[in-house]
Order: sequence, then C-alpha cells, then structure tokens
Amino acid sequence: MTIFRVDHLWFKYSSPILRNVCFDLDKGQFTSLLGINGAGKSTLLKNLVKLLRPTNGAIYLEGENIRRLRQCDLAKRVAYVSQHNVPVKNTVFDTVLIGRLPHLERDASQRDYEIVETILTRLGLESYALRDVDTLSGGEYQKVVLARALAQQPKALLLDEPTSNLDIKNQVSVMKLVREYCEEKKIAVIVSIHDLNLALRYSDKFLMLKDGAIYAYGDASVITRESIRDVYRLDVEVIRHGNRKFIILD
Repeated sequence: MTIFRVDHLWFKYSSPILRNVCFDLDKGQFTSLLGINGAGKSTLLKNLVKLLRPTNGAIYLEGENIRRLRQCDLAKRVAYVSQHNVPVKNTVFDTVLIGRLPHLERDASQRDYEIVETILTRLGLESYALRDVDTLSGGEYQKVVLARALAQQPKALLLDEPTSNLDIKNQVSVMKLVREYCEEKKIAVIVSIHDLNLALRYSDKFLMLKDGAIYAYGDASVITRESIRDVYRLDVEVIRHGNRKFIILD
C-alpha cells in the first residue's frame, strides 16, 4: 500500500531546489534519503509535511492531496523530526506527551498517558520520565524527540539527519529502534542521512538526490561506486560481506 506519492514535484526560491521529483513511499518501507548538503533533502521532507508549498506538482497521502488536509489531520498520520531540536524547559514525559496533541479533543486521557509510557519504555527512557529535557545528553534528547514523534502513532515517519551529532553507539541505537518500529507497526519511514554504511545496514530503499533531482531510487543495487562518485564526488570501494554491502573510502 502506498502511503506517499510524490508527483512531478518542483520547489524553488529564487532558483529551483527540487526538480521534477517523483516517487512512492510504501507501507512498511524504510527509505534512506541520500545526497550532499544542498541537494534538496531537507526541502523535500518539509514539502511532505506542508512546511513548504510546492511550486508545481503534487503530494498525495494515502491518495489525498495534502494541500486539502488541515495541518492537524496531517499530523495524525505523519510525524516529522527536523535537524535542529532545541530543548525547552519541560519533563521528558510531558515533552513526549506533546506528540499526542493532534489526537486530543480536550485534555489528555488515560489512553494517551499509557501510549507515552509504552513508548518511553520501548526507547529505554522510562527512568528519565520526570527529568527535565535540558539536563539530558545529546543522545538522550534525540531519543526523546523520536519518542515524541512516535507518540503521534503516525503512518509515516520523516527524520532529517537523526544521527547527526550522535556518537556511534547512539547512531546505531536510533537507527535500530526506527527500523524495528517500522517493521512492527508497518509504517513508512524516510530518513535523511549522510552515513552510507548506516543507510545500507537498515534501509530497504535508497533515494539519491543530485542538484534537486532524483539520481537513483531503488534497493541496494543503486548504491555503486559510480553512483557515489556522481552524487558525492567521492571515490570509494563498494564491497560485499555475506549479503551486505559496505562502503570503504579509497
């Protein structure tokens, strides 16, 4: 089942940033969004959640043009985590509870509290529930932001560089958690990421952007020495170990 369909999407400021982008994002699919800084990755994600409006083309969420959806209705189905998240004075529990806002009619219910408690436990954050978020480490806070997004119970999860500024252990932890959640809940996930080896470890598909256009979109077969050279202007070796690919810098 297709969750997102992006149809001939263009976006520009003074000049085009996205150029004729077309792709589908399916239920239970984990996609890595790849490309150099300035390729249009963040702009694409912001268009998917109506933070930016396409210049031309359309975006469909489960067959509905998102232009016709209220932001609250979109937030019930799509969760987005941006690159930059600044802690605001609040407890971990209340920060994650904010993710329930699109579903609330008035006050939070017992069910909302239970959802937050379950997610905190899932992410190993239950002992931090009453801690202020501004006392957490970068890795801990990144998990709180992810927990807040998961509390929305979305059908699609969009993450913009969720592993940036994290140590290796926390990078792996975050990607593993998202992958497991994607498989368990059958949600669509698209992650903007720079680490190609992390992308190869956890992703089903890879969307490579170059100069705002799709260079390649598909399974791991699109990750080749030639495609990396063209997209990243970098010479690498692509090797196999077992059934997995790895990138090694020349």
